[in-house]
Amino acid sequence: LKDILRIYEPDCQGNPELSSYLDRIRFALKLGDEYSELKTEALTNFKVYNALRSLLDQRVTERINTLNDLLPTLIPNSKCSRFYLLQRKTLKEIGKLSNADKQARLTENSVVCPTAANNYNDESDYYIII
Repeated sequence: LKDILRIYEPDCQGNPELSSYLDRIRFALKLGDEYSELKTEALTNFKVYNALRSLLDQRVTERINTLNDLLPTLIPNSKCSRFYLLQRKTLKEIGKLSNADKQARLTENSVVCPTAANNYNDESDYYIII
């Protein structure tokens, strides 16, 4: 439990959800040995939370990388270019959100440009350089 605090305390600044889980770890550390079940529960809950947090962070990074690869292929300032730039900006700003909010923003910002999906022949909106 002490290792968790040492490793993750620097990351909790501005992240209320992570701070809350670390508070539970701190509380569990203050308990005597007779509360080993509560300590185990705090550890397990943190591990589950942190695994999801890490997975979401990885998926956000993958989406940003995908957008970074896609954006140079679009006409600058086209509708789809602006659409994907806004997605990338939003994704770069979600690091301190709760897991639920992160998942929602990731889902919202992983969609294909509506112009590209609905209007394949409009080169003013979407264009891939070959």
